[in-house]
Amino acid sequence: LDLCRQRFGHRETWIENASIMFNGIPIKPKGVTTPSPYCVDLDYTMGRGTNGVADYMDENGFLASEGLAGVANSGSKHNVDRDAFWDSARANVLAGAKREQNHPCIIAWDLSNEWYGFLSYSGADPLRGAKRLRSLTEVLEGQDPTRWTFYNGDEDLSRLHYAFSGHYINHNGDVYDGYMMDGHSAYLPDGWFFRKLDEQFKVGQEVLVNPWRRTTVPWGKELLMNTENLWKTGVICCSSSVKNVPDDLKNAALSNAANKRMPLRR
Repeated sequence: LDLCRQRFGHRETWIENASIMFNGIPIKPKGVTTPSPYCVDLDYTMGRGTNGVADYMDENGFLASEGLAGVANSGSKHNVDRDAFWDSARANVLAGAKREQNHPCIIAWDLSNEWYGFLSYSGADPLRGAKRLRSLTEVLEGQDPTRWTFYNGDEDLSRLHYAFSGHYINHNGDVYDGYMMDGHSAYLPDGWFFRKLDEQFKVGQEVLVNPWRRTTVPWGKELLMNTENLWKTGVICCSSSVKNVPDDLKNAALSNAANKRMPLRR
């Protein structure tokens, strides 16, 4: 007689205009570099990957994205032109999602990392590359329509996708030497805000998010995520980087991990 136990849970998440909706309400998740269970501040934190503790995250209500495709940092004309590359990427996406999709802690699929951002250096057709990358979402939606997707550091694929994911949107501040802060403090995460703190964005305003490529996003019209400043801020806020954590917070995190019988990386 065989016995199989399968975990599952119920939750709803989708993108509505510029908001991440979770069980019917808009949320603004914070990002971390380690799974949420290791962190001190857990209020709507969205971990970058579950790192093997998805069951624990399910049981305790933590949120995460999960990377699937392995399309990262290597954008090239060869990638764009080869059907075999994309056949493999789509197969990886579907297989990875099938393995993980019963975990309610996973609210979004992360489908790249700075692949499209580097494509311009390769001589490839950028529009064709963006369409190739967008096809990962299209095939995944057929298997799992309950989650949204984003392309980490690859922005919105030149407006082909509904979510903008930028890296290092920090042109208003410099926390390393303390200059050019434009009203910011020199402390994280405040020092990394891409909005000048004495101004408010207006709905529909084209907000500059990449001054080097002159990329803008219409404020309030499209989901805008800064997905590789916030998780690096998380390194400083999390107990896994113990040298950067105040003793009282570190001890609280260590105690919490011990009580949950969770391994804590040092």
